Amino acid sequence: MLRKNKSGFTLVEILLVIAVIGILSSVIMVGIGGVRKKARTSAALKTAESATAELAHCYLNDKPITPWTNNINGGGIICSGAGEWPSLTHRCHYDIFNAANYEFSIKCNDDQHTITCNYADGKCIVSYGS
Repeated sequence: MLRKNKSGFTLVEILLVIAVIGILSSVIMVGIGGVRKKARTSAALKTAESATAELAHCYLNDKPITPWTNNINGGGIICSGAGEWPSLTHRCHYDIFNAANYEFSIKCNDDQHTITCNYADGKCIVSYGS
């Protein structure tokens, strides 16, 4: 009796490997999503800190502060002798400018993270939540 040499994989084995790869990649993508949000918030925090330094200069020199001209791209001179409001990363926007309390805020990731900066004391705080 002749025997056939079988080499290669069956269709079931190939489909099983594809299913396992799909499950593993979906788990990885879910994990990466959180990292991306944190990275966006971190980048916005650095931007907020640089704007806070400019605002502190204006505050200490009694120069009137001008709010940003565009919620996303910043723009406009912060005050006479200072730089412009910096632009923000994707999915972040300027939210509130409160001259009475020396504060401004930035919201990121569908408003899940809020960065509030006080330019009188030079501190920025990130709050998490909806």
